[in-house]
Amino acid sequence: MNAYPHITCDLVDAYLDGELTPEETKAFALHLGLCASCQAHTAAAAAVSSVLPHAFCGGISEDADLRIRQTLRQELGGADNADDILDLEDLARLLKIPMAEAINLLPELPSFEVGGRLRFRRSRIERWIAEQENKMNNSRERSAAREWTNIIQFPGGAR
Repeated sequence: MNAYPHITCDLVDAYLDGELTPEETKAFALHLGLCASCQAHTAAAAAVSSVLPHAFCGGISEDADLRIRQTLRQELGGADNADDILDLEDLARLLKIPMAEAINLLPELPSFEVGGRLRFRRSRIERWIAEQENKMNNSRERSAAREWTNIIQFPGGAR
């Protein structure tokens, strides 16, 4: 029986980025020794990491970093776009915004915490998007109504 049932293939990036606790790192290293998928993902990420410093003179933008991670996930058969539980990268990809903008939106987004990490339910994020659309449409309608009221009350646009 696995002493760390929360150690899954989804933690490869966190493992590579050094974001796991020491206990999780040890448990994931054991998982890595047994999981061909994680071994392939780790090898691909290491290959990319070794090439990136030579490919760029300066730092890499968050947008580029997100696109690289998304491409790696897709190439290695990562999370399906239909997954209902999203991490921060999935959220940024769903909203088609840079990671920094997704982080700025965190206070207004519906989320929950698992193992000290924020997660987002796709259906709730989609409802939040619909609410944002409604707010924007209502605001536009009110603005248009005010403009029409001004035009009707003051023909020619002057008082």
